[in-house]
Amino acid sequence: MRIADCHNHLLCAEGLDVLAEVVTRVPLERFTVLSVPVTSEEWADSLSLAYLAKRRYPEQAYIFGSWNHSARLANRPDAAVALGEQVRAQAASGIDGWKLLESKPDMRRTLGEPLDGPYYAAGFAALEALDLPLLWHVADPETFWDPATTPAWALAHNWGYGPAFPSKESLYAEVECVLARHPRLRVVFAHFCFLSADLDRAARFLAAHPRVGFDLAPGIELLYNLSSNRDQARDFFIRHADRIYFGTDAGLLRNASADGVEARIRLVLRFLSTGETFRLPPDADFLLGPPEDGLIHGLDLPAPVLERIAGANQLERVGDRPKPLDQL
Repeated sequence: MRIADCHNHLLCAEGLDVLAEVVTRVPLERFTVLSVPVTSEEWADSLSLAYLAKRRYPEQAYIFGSWNHSARLANRPDAAVALGEQVRAQAASGIDGWKLLESKPDMRRTLGEPLDGPYYAAGFAALEALDLPLLWHVADPETFWDPATTPAWALAHNWGYGPAFPSKESLYAEVECVLARHPRLRVVFAHFCFLSADLDRAARFLAAHPRVGFDLAPGIELLYNLSSNRDQARDFFIRHADRIYFGTDAGLLRNASADGVEARIRLVLRFLSTGETFRLPPDADFLLGPPEDGLIHGLDLPAPVLERIAGANQLERVGDRPKPLDQL
């Protein structure tokens, strides 16, 4: 079985050392490093770190570009590079796809621009024209809009959303407008598009948009939601086996551990491949919450379905080998 992780973040160069250890432990054939849209100095090196990953792992690492909004946020329109031009320049440099995080509620509020508005229009047009695969984060877990249900670790990251933030449904409405205008976009929505609590709606969304899919990067609520109706979830995965993508959302940070990254990989694989009932492993990173939060019920998927989700879908989408880098 070929395993291709479609969702990883490299946030410091030291994270590559963690990755080097992980790929010796887990048969991870390919992985995708997603850069982060630049809205502050904190993320200024995100794209250069992705290029570094591809130089280190030219046969394994796919990299996804992202927009730099820093000049606009600094009220320096003279220094801003148009979003369409950013797409074309990064595509020429050798990126394999594009990462959209601008629909995450906190970033959407910071930028103050609707995704279906004029600010993004040329950018989406360029992505569609170049047929770049997108990995798009839209909204967040439904619990984040209710202070009584927002996890403590999410509050620590300011991921609790009051009335000043866009609603979950308004973010979905913006996405629907973008997809209607750009029907050729090839999109995988991160974290199951946060629709894992409503599989009937998720199925309608896939039926309405034949070029989109969902990744499985936890957000631990994803596995708990799917486990709450295990039989329906298993049927959904079998029926939509060609629309679901293996992902972990592993964050390769300076203080990240190989144990924590490996735990994410094995957690998702165990959920897909076994019928076991289990809790989070104790070495899972804190963003997945404490093990006592809930039980996970594995789907025990048939081998052909498992093979598609674990790697075949992603490799068909981005190509069997990463694109070569231009000499930057």
